[in-house]
Amino acid sequence: MKIIELYKEILAAGYLFADKEGMISAKVKGSTMPFLIDGKRLVLPTKEHLKNGDWSNRVVFHPLSENILRGESKVLERFRNNINMRLNYVLSMVADQLFKLVVNVGGHKHLSPDQSVILSSVKNADEKAYTAFGNLVEDMGLTNKTKCIVHIYLKKGGVVDGKKYNRAAIVTFPLYEELLKNQKQVFGVTIASAKHRESIKQLLEYILPGIEKPHYFDRGSESQIAPYLDCLMQGVLGIASRINNIIDEYGQFMDSTDDLRYTDGWVEVFENLEQLKAEIRSIPMQAGNEGSVGDPAVPAQAAVHAAPATAPVAQAGLQMPQSIPLPPPVQQAPPAYYNAPMPQAPQGGGVVKSPSGGIDFAASIRSNPQSVANTAYSGYAQYGHPPPPPGPISARMGPPRWDRPDQYPQQQQNYQQYPQQSYPQQQQYPQNYPQNYPQRGY
Repeated sequence: MKIIELYKEILAAGYLFADKEGMISAKVKGSTMPFLIDGKRLVLPTKEHLKNGDWSNRVVFHPLSENILRGESKVLERFRNNINMRLNYVLSMVADQLFKLVVNVGGHKHLSPDQSVILSSVKNADEKAYTAFGNLVEDMGLTNKTKCIVHIYLKKGGVVDGKKYNRAAIVTFPLYEELLKNQKQVFGVTIASAKHRESIKQLLEYILPGIEKPHYFDRGSESQIAPYLDCLMQGVLGIASRINNIIDEYGQFMDSTDDLRYTDGWVEVFENLEQLKAEIRSIPMQAGNEGSVGDPAVPAQAAVHAAPATAPVAQAGLQMPQSIPLPPPVQQAPPAYYNAPMPQAPQGGGVVKSPSGGIDFAASIRSNPQSVANTAYSGYAQYGHPPPPPGPISARMGPPRWDRPDQYPQQQQNYQQYPQQSYPQQQQYPQNYPQNYPQRGY
């Protein structure tokens, strides 16, 4: 399945659909309206939309491209809100029609043995209980995050079934938790009869087996592709699969089952998101999908289903390191050979003339090798190099020859810095410098 087709499949979980141009709309009570995020139209990442460089009125739906070091993105948050809205709408419609089936005693004879199980599971249901449930659902609406049948939120470092995950979808059931309090006021709606409140609670338990167990529907993800989207869709699947089972079992007694049923074409793809990695990476990260800094906000009511307290878990994310004080900079001393006494050239000797009046190079070297060394160093110094460190070779060859400063003005200027650097060292460490510290003549 290609990524565009996959996106169309999962969008349906939030009552969203895309037209042939890739423009996404929402279904609202039988009608459609453009789906906007911060006033911009949500669109699929088709080639046509990606080629259009004007993003002033469009936002791309690309939740598979997550920054795993960040929190829930704005696009994913809006998508999750629509998922919650549809779950609450479908659950309220399914519960309403099942409640009606239980209350209608005359229709019980049409139930099969398997279908009749609901009659023994939901007791004390009557017309007044059915009316009370209808009033409660109407008062809650579909957008209230704390007064609802179900709510899913995402978090980093969640614990699911005793195991830590990089991301977790926490599924809470605020209405069920409210009914467990056994109070006459249920989210501000008066349900005086304890039997009526109990019948509503039993109906929710029949539709969603395991709802009585905290964290039963929570899901975690270790995906390296899109962990937030992965655990969210897993959380949807846990509830949607049961809704589909109810529709399969009682569909003949229900209306608008096609509108209530969840598609599951995306399930197999999410079992191996790695197969889409190349296609996901081929679409650049889009504004609105990059993720927020920090965890998504947790509804106050959701605290009743929050994971048990554990030791703090390091959150994935980039943090600037604290500044580390550095030691003050230390002035580097010049190399040791600049401060070492320079060997003095032997006196005497000179150039040996040949009988013809020219220079006898062989005889000159034999009679005074130091003069040759001075000449060699003079050529070496003209390139601005310092004299070599003292040693056996330097001791034999002697110091560089600076007796012609007019020919080497730049070299003379450069080398004047060396004794200037040496004197502070001599003052700081006088014990290392003899009183007859040589003065260099330039």
